[in-house]
Amino acid sequence: MDRLAAAGTGLCGRAAHRPGGKRGALTFAGNADALESLSGIRIVPDRTGWPASGMLAPVGDRRQPAKALDETLRAIAVRYGARTADFVAMQLEYPGPRASP
Repeated sequence: MDRLAAAGTGLCGRAAHRPGGKRGALTFAGNADALESLSGIRIVPDRTGWPASGMLAPVGDRRQPAKALDETLRAIAVRYGARTADFVAMQLEYPGPRASP
């Protein structure tokens, strides 16, 4: 797992789901097995059995971090609307492609 892709996806998801500056993030997985990053850091999920419909983007692959962030912002736009995706990108100070004109 690429830590930067995981972090970008996680930050983006946290910004979308925890407005108002609330702190904290949770990890979800299909089972309780730990994932290991490319540098050997083990990430143990906080919760298991989360439905696939609740996931924004997988992080266990080898996507480039910026691509992972773009894909996550697109998923947020589909689920919550382009304005929400743009707001999340603004919170992260991300200059990537905007979801709305």
